[in-house]
Amino acid sequence: MEFIFPVIFWKSFLPIPILTFGAVMVLLFDIFTSDKNRKITFWLSIIVLLTTFVSCLLSSPETTKISFGGMYLFDGFTRTLFLIILFSSFLVVLISSMERKFEENSYGDFLGLILFATLGMMLMVSTRNLVMIFIALEIFSLSLYVLAGFFRSSSIGNEASLKYFLLGSFASGFLLFGIALIYGSTGSTDLFEIIKLYEISSQKLVFFLGLSLIIVGFGFKIGAFPFYMWTPDVYQGSPTVATAFMSVGPKVAAFAALFRVFIASSGFSANKIEITIWIIAVLTMTLGNLVAIWQTNIKRMLAYSSIAHAGYLLIALVTIKQAGTLSSASFLFYVFVYTFMNIGAFAVVMLAKKEDGKERILIEEFSGLGLTRPGLALSMAIFMIALAGIPPTGGFVAKFYIFSAAIKSDFVWLAIIAVLNSVVSVFYYLRVIVVMYMNDPVEDVKKEQFIFVWGSRLSYAVVALVICVIGTLSLGVFPSFFLDFALSSNISLN
Repeated sequence: MEFIFPVIFWKSFLPIPILTFGAVMVLLFDIFTSDKNRKITFWLSIIVLLTTFVSCLLSSPETTKISFGGMYLFDGFTRTLFLIILFSSFLVVLISSMERKFEENSYGDFLGLILFATLGMMLMVSTRNLVMIFIALEIFSLSLYVLAGFFRSSSIGNEASLKYFLLGSFASGFLLFGIALIYGSTGSTDLFEIIKLYEISSQKLVFFLGLSLIIVGFGFKIGAFPFYMWTPDVYQGSPTVATAFMSVGPKVAAFAALFRVFIASSGFSANKIEITIWIIAVLTMTLGNLVAIWQTNIKRMLAYSSIAHAGYLLIALVTIKQAGTLSSASFLFYVFVYTFMNIGAFAVVMLAKKEDGKERILIEEFSGLGLTRPGLALSMAIFMIALAGIPPTGGFVAKFYIFSAAIKSDFVWLAIIAVLNSVVSVFYYLRVIVVMYMNDPVEDVKKEQFIFVWGSRLSYAVVALVICVIGTLSLGVFPSFFLDFALSSNISLN
């Protein structure tokens, strides 16, 4: 039997081994050094992420590179998602530096889990093989389960971790069963091969059942209706820095994998899939926005907000066949803006701690923040306005392009429903601003006197917050640079 060594394009594949080696080094360094070297672990993680980021920038994909027989696929779409995922992880690591509870829990373990979860997300967005998608899903899911309950002394954190693990396991089971049915009906798990094998398959009903189960599995991961039930409880119970991380990266990775699956199946099941996802998108955004109105907990409100935004992102999935490049580019632009908005909002929640060191969890606890801590209040106001899709923020431009893709694809009613949902969302986003600026402070403190000291715990978190504010505003005022970059990010299977 002749063995054929798989083709490997090392330049495009380089980000994966760099990040893998870096994650292992962070864990080993934390094991064999004392707790006094927390700063070194922090900077080592930053260097690993930045090095991987640079290697992605240098791997310019003029053409699609296929390595390991389709297990690894590197195109413009992959590279852009790599950059977004790495950037979101970078911001989260910066924010994590201010968390005092890491004095009681291993900071190196936390950073290692962040890096391994990032690795799993990158693997998921860079493959066309269903088995590899499942392996990547498990890599980052196992890390997220631990991150959700990382502070073992927190009962609500342990509950969140258990719920996330149980429901995530069900989702993985659905996905794996769907992959098995597709393999049984076509004889392959490679999406490019499945396109050709479907025509000669005699098990088309089995194939559609498998595709449906895959959609169910990914529906859990992105928090779409009716698979969203884990999202509010997990967001509320997890450490805020972990919530910020899991609110962006996993959603981006799951949507990217869905994009490739939809492209592979669009030739023979477009209408059935479009109708199904159309309905799921409407129900997801509507439920997320309506339930968010009644929330009094800021993290639960942001959780339902995340569900609503998943509904908006599903519009890009519905329109991928008709709108093509505009659909994929609007998706990339949206998730990039969403990274700034969402991580920035959670950064404010962490920075706006009360005098006793506890986080402000209830929305009412933000009363008078505009007077006591004007910098944080202004930042939160910008993020709330952006999440609502109000100009001149990046949130407005992101929604504009997503809705434009729907109109271009003749899904006018879908665009109208999405616009109406955006109007509804203004109520609960602006409520936070009203509480901060119109209500009296809940605590008797003086105006914020913040002195920036580089190298302090707060300094890195403040830098991350400033980056998020600048990114949210600049992508609303000057969106053309990244939009052009997104439009040139081709998505393919071969």
